[in-house]
Amino acid sequence: MKDLPIDGMNSETVSLLIKDLWQQRFPDTDPTAIPVFSLGHSLSVLLDRFHSRTFKALGHSHSTFAILMMLSIVPEDYLLTPAQLGQYIGQTSGGMNKTLKKLDEMGLIERRPNPADKRSVSITLTKKGEEEASRVGPIAAKNQLRRLESLSSDELQQIETGMRLLIGALAD
Repeated sequence: MKDLPIDGMNSETVSLLIKDLWQQRFPDTDPTAIPVFSLGHSLSVLLDRFHSRTFKALGHSHSTFAILMMLSIVPEDYLLTPAQLGQYIGQTSGGMNKTLKKLDEMGLIERRPNPADKRSVSITLTKKGEEEASRVGPIAAKNQLRRLESLSSDELQQIETGMRLLIGALAD
């Protein structure tokens, strides 16, 4: 038995190797999509690592940061429910309740009766939450830009377009 020679290979090279090996193992199947999913997985791992480091340094998880930012950019006359926030960040209702509880304990959000539906609540930022969003939002944006500074505006636009196409193709 030999080790697969992937140590030190970049994600693109590994995805092409996987495609080639797939084609050898399953010659009657079309391996065209293999690199897309392989690179997508690599991107997911890298983004998770980036988000964990960035948001941890700011005192947040990816979920608490995402909710904080969403609440800070939505105009005041719009109300967001826990279900809407969960849909935005891809959390189940149980996960959303834990995240909202943490933000509530930090004094960053408050739950208010939803005037449109008395059975539900809307989530808003407290003054402390507004201040926290103003503190961490620009720092995170600078970190994101710094990580992508080697890419041109055209390249970033191409990536965005490709990602939108991929999300559209994968959406249920």
